[in-house]
Amino acid sequence: MHWTAVENGWGQVERDRSNGELAPDDGVIMSINGVAYKKGLGVHAYSRLDYKLDKQYKTFFADVGVDDETNGNGSIIFEVWVDGIKKYESSEVVEGNQYARRIEVDVEWANELRLVVTDGGDGVGSDHGNWANPRLTPGPPITSLKDTPLSGLKIYPNPGRDYVTIEGVSSADPVTLSIVDLSSRFLARSINLKGTGKLDVRNLSAGVYILKITGEEFYAERKLVVTH
Repeated sequence: MHWTAVENGWGQVERDRSNGELAPDDGVIMSINGVAYKKGLGVHAYSRLDYKLDKQYKTFFADVGVDDETNGNGSIIFEVWVDGIKKYESSEVVEGNQYARRIEVDVEWANELRLVVTDGGDGVGSDHGNWANPRLTPGPPITSLKDTPLSGLKIYPNPGRDYVTIEGVSSADPVTLSIVDLSSRFLARSINLKGTGKLDVRNLSAGVYILKITGEEFYAERKLVVTH
């Protein structure tokens, strides 16, 4: 994947090698506490990489740490932002000669992923960070499905206060019912909806949401208003 925006505190972001120096492709094999990685992104604080997801992925994984070329120096913090919301921050400053931290971040229904590396509060000297073996798992297969009219689909009451009834979904296969807010944060899911079902919205704040209904051969989005 190609990033849509990039910042890097020293030289260029490197693919499948450590950050190195100022010239492109001057890094070495990525390594965190003696463990080498063939794939990844070598950066230097302050660093930011943005990726367009288009709601096509489910989970982001990576091993993160300071690259061994710093000889034990360097202290950084890793952050993962999803649609403008910080979903992960390394709980403590990541330093050289420490084991990689394995991270897992939910990106389902997200439009944008941002990978950030900041200094550990002591300046950016030797702050070479690795996003090692980064990968995205695919999300619900909706890209090939059009928003099906589903003429018999009824959602009531809408606006809803406590429970919302979903009626008219006929499928022999399990149907996934999801609610996301307008910033694409995943909030609730109901599996195996067939025919008519009720959705509990009592724990949702008042506001406008998108109800996503995904089946084996159809996909539909409807606006849902919650009041209290």
